[in-house]
Amino acid sequence: MEPTPYSRGSSPCYGYSMKRILMALFYLLLLTISLVQVSEALPKVTQAAFCSFKTNQVTVLSVEEFQKPLKLLFLGPKNKVVYSTTFSEVLNNDKFAYTNPFLRFRIYKLKGLPSPVIVAVAVSPGGTDFGYQIKIIGEKNGAITTLTHDSIDLTIQDGFYLGHINTKYGNGMIIWKNIWGENESHYEPHRYQLQIYKWDSRGTSFQLIESFDTKNKFKHGCSALRAYQLPCKNFRDEIVPVEQDVSTLGIEDELIPRGEKNEKHP
Repeated sequence: MEPTPYSRGSSPCYGYSMKRILMALFYLLLLTISLVQVSEALPKVTQAAFCSFKTNQVTVLSVEEFQKPLKLLFLGPKNKVVYSTTFSEVLNNDKFAYTNPFLRFRIYKLKGLPSPVIVAVAVSPGGTDFGYQIKIIGEKNGAITTLTHDSIDLTIQDGFYLGHINTKYGNGMIIWKNIWGENESHYEPHRYQLQIYKWDSRGTSFQLIESFDTKNKFKHGCSALRAYQLPCKNFRDEIVPVEQDVSTLGIEDELIPRGEKNEKHP
């Protein structure tokens, strides 16, 4: 009797089984590739530090995830999140860029301000300019929180200072921003807007007490501050030195030439 297509040992059955095996291997390959891509896009901790507040002892984590808002996490006992904050203003929505937004922070103990304070700087690198979103985080009434009402948004020619200002203003913060568009090119001298905040220890917050525009144009923000007898130390550049740090999270395959991803052996 002639074997049916589904009889064991018949060639039609053998061919059909090989087809199924090849299809299964094909789908397995696709699944493997997708899992590799997912693993590359998973959140990554790019910086970590221990911090002891008066009430809370935490681990601070800078978390970056490709094409998603940057996060700063504070983990307490048993790795429970006791506070978190996101930085969405610097999110790069381009399909592909040669650098990605990234997040760095630093712990400060400054006389006259809550001790410690954490200054976090989210950066969006650009061509002739950078975008920065800054948050100052400390402890208030036993809980970790952001000490400024709004985030501090700066460009590459702007900056901010923390600590003792002078006898008139006491302790607090200075923010300076360049005023662009007054018949000058991007990096020519500008006038600057200066914002002076006094630290309110009772309200545990920074209070804006004076804001004004400089009369003259200055090449640098520090020159503008010194003209008004104000101290200048750009804390932003302490945390993220300008043009010295970038992120390529999630775009490694676009940047690393084929054949260079694995070490070559002779």
